[in-house]
Amino acid sequence: MSVVVIPCFQRADFLEVCLDHIVKADEYEKHKYLFCLDYGFNPEIIKIINKYPLTAGVIKTPNHSLGIGKQSHNVLTGLLTACEHSDDVIYYIEDDVFIGKDFFTFTADVVRKEDVYCCIASKSQRSEGNEVEDENCYLVKENTNDYQGIGVCFNVEQFMKYTAKHC
Repeated sequence: MSVVVIPCFQRADFLEVCLDHIVKADEYEKHKYLFCLDYGFNPEIIKIINKYPLTAGVIKTPNHSLGIGKQSHNVLTGLLTACEHSDDVIYYIEDDVFIGKDFFTFTADVVRKEDVYCCIASKSQRSEGNEVEDENCYLVKENTNDYQGIGVCFNVEQFMKYTAKHC
């Protein structure tokens, strides 16, 4: 079974839309989900997670004084934990990523068939305030400091070989 790592901090509203897309994705039920809650997370995050039919675990990052780099610590801890519990690939989906229906199957197929380190998927729709009729698009409005992150599928063996030693 694969593991999906989702780091969370303050944006419960984004997480809810993210999870809405996940449960519409092909084969979403075949994965375990690991939510990595960074120190100082919004408690609403837990309520959102509990609304969804996911096999999930939660890591709460303890108090720390890392300042800059604290999110990297949270993400890398989650990815290493996922590697320990996956027998296939691991996915990384930021809480502001709204994946497409074929995200899990497409990215995993690329990683498995091509024996690559990872497959990165991102879809962003810029608009001048016009409505977008594609439910898989994420509307980014100008000058709101809003953005969409990336979704990644990692080859566990290569992640452990090339990245784990730097964590």
